[in-house]
Amino acid sequence: MKIAFVADMHYGKDINYPNYKGADYVNNFGKTLKDNGREVSEYLKKYDLVVNLGDVFANQTHENDRENFREALKFLGDLGKPVIHAIGNHESHRITHAELAEDIGQAHTYYSLDAGGFHHVVLHTVRKDESTANPYLIGNEQMEWLTKDLKETNLKTLVYVHVPIDEQSLKDNYYFSEHPERGLVENRKEVRAVLEGAGKILAVFSGHLHFYHEEIINGIPYITVPSMSENDGTGKPFMQYLSVTLEGEKISFETIKI
Repeated sequence: MKIAFVADMHYGKDINYPNYKGADYVNNFGKTLKDNGREVSEYLKKYDLVVNLGDVFANQTHENDRENFREALKFLGDLGKPVIHAIGNHESHRITHAELAEDIGQAHTYYSLDAGGFHHVVLHTVRKDESTANPYLIGNEQMEWLTKDLKETNLKTLVYVHVPIDEQSLKDNYYFSEHPERGLVENRKEVRAVLEGAGKILAVFSGHLHFYHEEIINGIPYITVPSMSENDGTGKPFMQYLSVTLEGEKISFETIKI
C-alpha cells in the first residue's frame, strides 16, 4: 500500500505570517499550489490513499473559511482516490466542529477506519477555547474513545494528528521558537502512553510545524510532514509531500518534491 501525505497546504492564498525577513516575505505559497493544481494532482493520483494532515487554508472569516475549506476538499476529492482528513488549527479557528465533521463526511472530527489492511486513526487537537495563547490538547472524551478504539482492532495502525505529539525542539522554528507550547500537544505524554500500550502502532504522522522531522519514541516513529506551500528559503515553495510505502509490517518514508 502506498500513501501520500500532504500537510499545511494553505491552499488558494499567499500569506506572510509571522512578519519574518520583512514585510514582503511570503511564508506560504498557497496561490502557487492552487495555480499548479493539475501538476500536483498528477503526483498524488499515483497513490492508493491520500492523507490530509490539516491547515488546508489560511483562516479569514467564517464564511470565507467554510468556502475555502470546501474548495480545498474538492481539490483533494477530485483526485479520484480515497482521502482521509485530519483537522488543523486554521480550520478549527472559526468553523464549528459539527460543520467540519459534516464537510469531511464524518460523525465527529476524530474518527477511525480500516483501509488497505490497516487501521487508520484520526485525532483532533483542540484548544480549551479560541484563544491562540492556549495550548493544544487531546481532550478526555477523545482519549477515552482512542483507548477503546485501539482495543477493538487487531490491525496494525497508523495515527494522524495535526499538532505533533513528539518531543522535537522548536528553537529553530520561526513560527514557534518564542512560543513552543503552541507547537506541540500539551498532554502528548499521556497520548503516547495510550499508543504505546496498544502495541500495534506502526507510525504517527503530523503537520503544523511546516518542516520535516522524524524521531522514534519507545519504538514508534513520529513523522512531521513538511508544509507543501512553505517557503524553501529561496523565495519558492517547498512543494513537498511525504510518500509512505507499507509492506506487511514494514514501513518506509520518502519526501517527494514536485
